[in-house]
Formats: sequence, C-alpha cells, structure tokens
Amino acid sequence: MNDSRVRQRLGERALYGIKAGDEWRLPAIQFSQTGLVPGIDRVLPRLPQNLNPVAIFRWFHTPNPDLEEREGQGRCLSPVQWLQIGNDPDVVAELAAGL
Repeated sequence: MNDSRVRQRLGERALYGIKAGDEWRLPAIQFSQTGLVPGIDRVLPRLPQNLNPVAIFRWFHTPNPDLEEREGQGRCLSPVQWLQIGNDPDVVAELAAGL
C-alpha cells in the first residue's frame, strides 16, 4: 500500500494511527502476519475518536463475554481474536460503537 492510500485510509478511519510530529504511527494491533486483521476496517470507524490509544489496545485484547467462541459453550474471545478467526466484524463494530 502506498503512502497516499495509507493517508486516505487514516482519513476514513479504516486504519488507526497516532500522529507523532509530522509522522503517523500505525499500531500493530490492526495487522496480522498477512496484512490487516480481517474486518478491522469496519470496526475502527465505530470507535469513539477521543479514546486513548492504551484504552483501544486494552479493549481489542480483553476477552469480551459478548464474543463467545461457540455461542453458549465456548470461551470468551477478545475483539481482535474474534476478527482474526474470521467471525462477523459487524458484531465487534457494534460493541465498539457502545464504548
């Protein structure tokens, strides 16, 4: 992805970035070994813009009782785990909107 596309996605909030001087820092939380975490581009725009980066990191990595591996019988997954295994990103997006 070239620089202009990265800036465009940052503007759309389809990528999460932290401005440091004249540069953007893109936290690793949104990336997997093969690229973007699947569906994260649908979740990021729903996060409140005023959330602290540490709060965002914790939220993405904390198991959530609304994200069960197998409904009613599985372990609770964190939002990033939920997305990484290919579950519906709209479920996580709704949770993000409620923060």
